[in-house]
Amino acid sequence: MSDEKRFFTWAEFDKLSALQATLIRMLYEELCGQTFPKRSPHDAEKEEETEDELDSVLDLYMDSDGCVPSHHLDDDVFIPILKKFRGPVDVAIDLVETELIRLGRGKKYTLRRVIQPSHEDECTVVVIDWRDGYPFVYYENSRKAWNYHFGSLSELAQEVETIRGRILRTYTYLHNNRDFKLPLQIPEED
Repeated sequence: MSDEKRFFTWAEFDKLSALQATLIRMLYEELCGQTFPKRSPHDAEKEEETEDELDSVLDLYMDSDGCVPSHHLDDDVFIPILKKFRGPVDVAIDLVETELIRLGRGKKYTLRRVIQPSHEDECTVVVIDWRDGYPFVYYENSRKAWNYHFGSLSELAQEVETIRGRILRTYTYLHNNRDFKLPLQIPEED
């Protein structure tokens, strides 16, 4: 194993709770579109290869000198920034939709994320849903890309869980406590 600082290590992954490990697996799969690699504890070389592979994807969330670690940059700086903010939110949306279906709240949801990336200022992430012809905002967060990093896999997993919790709480509140009728009646001007 190299001496450079890693974000992902099997040693740290092994210390995660079952929920945290699941969230990290889901995040990896969301980011790269590949199945989370299986461990090879009896083959040190293979174990190191899978650790390298996992680290090269998940180190997007490691503290770096810029918006993202330099090896994630390509011709369009916005692509890795979008990816960085998209990953945790998309995993959280998948979890919320699964939970709502499990609770019998419907079979189809239109939760969507909107990201306004920036490499100079704050990136804004919004999760919305269209209901009765109107948008509902379930989550909003603005942070600078170079400040959106985590010190460990457990902190990254906690971010996904926090986003999931906020979306689910807001959804439940808005759809259980509607004190207003849609469509809203806008008074005509005199």
